[in-house]
Amino acid sequence: DDLLAYAYPNCPAGPDTAPDVGLVAIRLTDGALVLDRGETGLSMASFVGPPMRLDLDGTGMHEVVALDVQGLSVLDPTSGWVAQPIGSRRATPVVAGAGAGAGPEADSESAGVRIAWVDPGQTVGIRTARLVRADRGSIGVLDRDDLRFGDSPPSRLDAALAETQAAVQRQVPPAGWLGATTDGGCPDLVMAGAILSCGATELHAGAAWIGTRPVTVLDDDGNRRLMVAAGLGRDSSSGYPQTPSPWATAPAGWWRHGPSGPFALAELRAADLMYFREFPIPSATLERTTAADATTGIPGLTGVRMFVGISALAVDAAEPRGDPRLGRLQAQAHGATAMAVTRISVPPGVEAGRDGGLATIRLGDTTLADGARADRWSVGVVPVNDWGEIGSPIFSVVMRDAVGPSLLVEVPFTSAIWPFAATIAGSAEPRSVVRVAGVGDMELDRRGRFTIQTALAPWPQTLSVTATDASGNITLREVSVVGGIDYRRFPWAMIAAIALLLVVALSGLLGSRPRGGPSGLLGWRPVAVSRADDGPMAEMEELPPGSGLA
Repeated sequence: DDLLAYAYPNCPAGPDTAPDVGLVAIRLTDGALVLDRGETGLSMASFVGPPMRLDLDGTGMHEVVALDVQGLSVLDPTSGWVAQPIGSRRATPVVAGAGAGAGPEADSESAGVRIAWVDPGQTVGIRTARLVRADRGSIGVLDRDDLRFGDSPPSRLDAALAETQAAVQRQVPPAGWLGATTDGGCPDLVMAGAILSCGATELHAGAAWIGTRPVTVLDDDGNRRLMVAAGLGRDSSSGYPQTPSPWATAPAGWWRHGPSGPFALAELRAADLMYFREFPIPSATLERTTAADATTGIPGLTGVRMFVGISALAVDAAEPRGDPRLGRLQAQAHGATAMAVTRISVPPGVEAGRDGGLATIRLGDTTLADGARADRWSVGVVPVNDWGEIGSPIFSVVMRDAVGPSLLVEVPFTSAIWPFAATIAGSAEPRSVVRVAGVGDMELDRRGRFTIQTALAPWPQTLSVTATDASGNITLREVSVVGGIDYRRFPWAMIAAIALLLVVALSGLLGSRPRGGPSGLLGWRPVAVSRADDGPMAEMEELPPGSGLA
């Protein structure tokens, strides 16, 4: 409950003649002076960042990261405000959080508090360390790292340093944020244009946010959502929006000095920060076919500008190859070539998210040289983000969509019979409209699957199913179904052959058995056979032609 601030002894009415800036702590309950570091080596002409308080051991007694006469130091109130230097007198504390970047492998490696600061006097400029309470009560500084940009452009590092210094001059907290984006127990460090992933020791290029400050991560039924505040007011000197200073992002105990610039709030998936680490430079893709109105959508990161070159192709023209000069596209107002510049739409001032939308390009307005309608276009796209970083040019041929969507309806072998509703499965091209005559429109999932619910009679009937894509192309399927068991799908030829074989087998089996009476099976008569000493032999009876098995 103490007030910790930088101050100087007097407040003259004229020009400032005060000595060095001092660090003071005042107990608010009675106004007593708890700390008075009158000598910090800084004059009032210097810009100092806000002091940060920490709680290394969870006791409620806070340690302090602030500027002291020896430079940026960690002050321990439990041991007489002993100062342990960690940076130069030009250093600026950025952010502090529990164990960020220390690695989730073991508790001993993630305990304590991870801090980050900017030190323009150093070669690298951005540094981190982990502070822990040692066994004897002293403060230990572990895992101290000089953060370097791996394969990122140097402009990102320069921008991170410049933004931090500008925040200090405006007396707002620097735009650093520690939070768990993908792993709830392992936070990441996010700075202007840079990200230090949990467990990493090297900065990577982050989202191309200008004047954007992460605020907090929310849990939405297991999905982590990141809330960001994006500045709307332009800085007259740099042309970039000023970073807002909402209270929620300030260091613990920080009293913001002055009002915040205007800003807008936006929400995105927290995992998108990791996407920007892997793909910091903007990219774009092209579809091979157009929509119904001869337009095509170019997906890309929100805020990215698309420089597009369009050339109409004749029907018999060969497909051109990619032009390496796409990075220097120039508008041409003659013939069958056009130029377009568009931007992935975003909420006002917000540069967040990677699924921001589509840049819609009208291809139908670009006709052939004689003014005739074109059905094929050669399209080249160069994406550029707000940092001025140019993505890889892409080049492709886009055709007017004239092919109907895919449509498949599965005819069931067995189904419920009227008056109960039968279920028939089917699939179509995703985002198409499927309609069944007499039933209505079907609801498709994201893979295009659907089910038809209708009553079927126990005889053949035809279902008429149509699928219509976004370009208006229609695919028709006539499906014949039977309620109950579809007897048409029985193997009747095989059944007949098996039945005939059974008849023949039974006939042979029953015909070989002697039967009494005047006649046997199929006209056979029994033949009496006796030995010679029993009298005369019986005579063989002559059967008329065509009778019996003879």
